[in-house]
Amino acid sequence: MPQPLPRDSEQNADTGAIKLLLVVSVALVTFVAFEALAVASAMPTVSHELGGEQLYALAYGITLASQVATTPPAGRWCDAGGTRLALITGVATFIVGLVIAGAAPEMWVLVIGRAVQGIGGALVIVPLYVLVGTVVPARRRPGFFAAFSAAWVVPSLVGPVLAGFLAEHASWRWVFLGIAAVALPALFLVLGVLARIGRSDDLPNPDDVPAAPAGGSRGVVWFAIGAGVGAALLQSTGAEPGERGGVTLTDAIAIALALVALAVCVPGLLPRGALRLRPKVPALITGRALLNGSFIGVEVFLVLMLQRQHDWSPMAAGLVLTTGSLSWGAASVVAARVRTETARARLPWIGTALLALGILLVMPSAWPSVPAWLTIVGWVFGGGGIGLAMSASSVLALGWTPRARQGEVSAHLQIADALGAAVLVALTGLAVAVVPLGSSGELPYLAALGIGFVLSVVAATASYRSQGEPAAEEATPMTGPAPSSGL
Repeated sequence: MPQPLPRDSEQNADTGAIKLLLVVSVALVTFVAFEALAVASAMPTVSHELGGEQLYALAYGITLASQVATTPPAGRWCDAGGTRLALITGVATFIVGLVIAGAAPEMWVLVIGRAVQGIGGALVIVPLYVLVGTVVPARRRPGFFAAFSAAWVVPSLVGPVLAGFLAEHASWRWVFLGIAAVALPALFLVLGVLARIGRSDDLPNPDDVPAAPAGGSRGVVWFAIGAGVGAALLQSTGAEPGERGGVTLTDAIAIALALVALAVCVPGLLPRGALRLRPKVPALITGRALLNGSFIGVEVFLVLMLQRQHDWSPMAAGLVLTTGSLSWGAASVVAARVRTETARARLPWIGTALLALGILLVMPSAWPSVPAWLTIVGWVFGGGGIGLAMSASSVLALGWTPRARQGEVSAHLQIADALGAAVLVALTGLAVAVVPLGSSGELPYLAALGIGFVLSVVAATASYRSQGEPAAEEATPMTGPAPSSGL
């Protein structure tokens, strides 16, 4: 890894270069966040216009799967060759993915573009974190990370509604091409800030790194690639309701291969004891993966349900996601005000219980005859629940971990978020694809909501168990293969 800025030289750091790095970093995170959050409200329109209803789940979830597969290799690249080339490649790849998706003549081309976006997004976020850790003085790093978090706020509030507006009144293609148009100048800003950092005598060169160690993180890299491929393969069996009459032989083979890949690779990406819900960090991270997966897996089909079952416009359906984002933000503020560890340790399971309640409240809206406003009420609870749980789980996981291993646990948290979402989108997509429509088309949506509810209850159980006595070892090192049992 590049060496951080020495403490005694922080006062002489190039303030102008650091400010420019902050501006460019926030812009890049905002672009990635917008695409991650906005596309849900436009995807039903996209699949309808491109005739790609059978690829609905894959088109949404492939970005998550490719992020899972790319994040550890991106970290290894930064360790081995510095951040400069990785970051430039990431921004360029992200833009290329946006252009491919925005110009897609068919759904399978859009899927390719979305996959490229996910690869680019991972190659943007990982180098940015490395840059902050190696170039930015320690006293300024909290401000950078706070800005990164804030960069998700505006896209979460505006993105779904704006994407719905574009899909409804202009073209869904601008959801992708519009971001590409504003991200392209950012690529030149990235080149400028990296050049300025490289010329500065007061800042360490982010590419001045030793050769990568011979062993290290190769095991987790292959586990991540395998899990990402498995999640994408499972997503490929999903579709919009009524588009598949059942599970074909090809589907069955794909499902079997995907489940084998996930069963082999997922344990290598989680802390030791995570699947057995061992108290403290292992159980907490399992709960977090299921929590984020349940929320995203339900949300992606929530928009589809409102548009197909209740004839809501893309923009109106996007407002429901914005409502969830508002309650998420408000709950995060509440969680931040909790001072004692005992009270904070209760928030993850209370939050996941609120998410489960929210999903239950949404379920009746699967019937067209039931007022759709129940969805808004339910998603206020759902967003509030994940806001309480996610904020508290990050603080607890790091607080329960020795300082020397906090980087390892941070990586576990990031991978768990992406992995949980990628797998749960695949599972809910499969359920929606194969379950019969029912009398009024409600059964596929009830199946997806039911999966989200059951797994959110499991997430609450895992979070509750995290309050127990700590195990002898709280986490499996990221550098090296996981135990053979994965448990």
